[in-house]
Amino acid sequence: YQILNIHYNVTDGASYPIPYKSAPVYITVGDGGNQEGLALRFNDPQPDYSAFREANYGHSTLEIMNKTYAFYH
Repeated sequence: YQILNIHYNVTDGASYPIPYKSAPVYITVGDGGNQEGLALRFNDPQPDYSAFREANYGHSTLEIMNKTYAFYH
């Protein structure tokens, strides 16, 4: 299911996604740069709301073609 919003509890680092079937899907590709270098450590185990994680450099393009089709490359 998609996630409508995520509430972050900054005291214990937990997050609680709220399922909502009409919510938009957000794709987080990365950040614009990091002086500490590539982030190699992830939370373990991987949260249920996280579909994929990869520590890598690169770029991507997301083209929204119409309301039912998008091209990610």
